[in-house]
Amino acid sequence: GRHACGESSGPRVRADPETEMTRYSSVRLLLAALVAFAFELTMAERVSLLGGRPELLLTFACFAALFCAHPNQGIAVAWILGLAKDLGSALPLGMHAMLFGLIAWTLVQLRQLVFREHPLMQCAIVFASVLATDLVVATFVCIFTGGIPIGVLALRTVAGALFSAALAPVVMWLLLRWRSFLKPNG
Repeated sequence: GRHACGESSGPRVRADPETEMTRYSSVRLLLAALVAFAFELTMAERVSLLGGRPELLLTFACFAALFCAHPNQGIAVAWILGLAKDLGSALPLGMHAMLFGLIAWTLVQLRQLVFREHPLMQCAIVFASVLATDLVVATFVCIFTGGIPIGVLALRTVAGALFSAALAPVVMWLLLRWRSFLKPNG
């Protein structure tokens, strides 16, 4: 058992390197995300599922919130990724940054309660994150620019969330495998 000061009275067990919290270099994680963003803006623009496109930056933001050893680092990385998304969109500067930051903060609060390494959990987290973000953005667009039929809006939102959720385990698996590159001294 554990003593009050956190020492274990039993034999020491090595942490599983696949599931332990890892220090990541924010700069390297952001560089990898920006490569994904460039892909999202160029190649992924051509790929859609019923009008929905994959949200790779939000997937990276979810990864940062779930797997960075320091919660504030995950939130900061997610916020910066949202800001990068803002720079590539016609929406007001800071909208995606705020949404990505709020999602990251929520995930940081929940990450001790979820099995973050499980692919289905990653799918569910990214699906809910993309759905929430796209609904807020779509509502903003409808209110301030109008003209998007609700059916089209709903179909694109759900399709984008499903597409992103389907890619989430692959993206997160790759990021976990690239751990040596993403570490501060990797």
